Amino acid sequence: MLNGETTNLRITHDYINGTVTLDGVWDGIDESGMAARDIYAVQKGDKITPMYFAMAVETDEEDYWYGTEYVFESEPQAYFDLLPDGEYLYNFNIDDIYGDFKMTDFVNFTIEGEDINFSEIS
Repeated sequence: MLNGETTNLRITHDYINGTVTLDGVWDGIDESGMAARDIYAVQKGDKITPMYFAMAVETDEEDYWYGTEYVFESEPQAYFDLLPDGEYLYNFNIDDIYGDFKMTDFVNFTIEGEDINFSEIS
């Protein structure tokens, strides 16, 4: 969320140089499938609240979890970082231009040091 409004980060990943750039925020895709054209820069003093989509695997119950609000004070930065040791689930959520939505099955993986082990969800 940016200043109390739900929005989307726009990020560019330059695979050749290995850099990640935070381009700004944009309104995403509306119900008719039209993508917003404008990208807005994040400004010093903007209030940012991270939003995380969460779904209970057993019940398919969906909800959002809100992180701690912070005030943006410097140049935008985005970077990749390693996940700590632990057990994780991931999947893909695909929205197409017609407003259709598809969620793939979850994949379970465990990180232990430099080892990543995948397993089926039982």
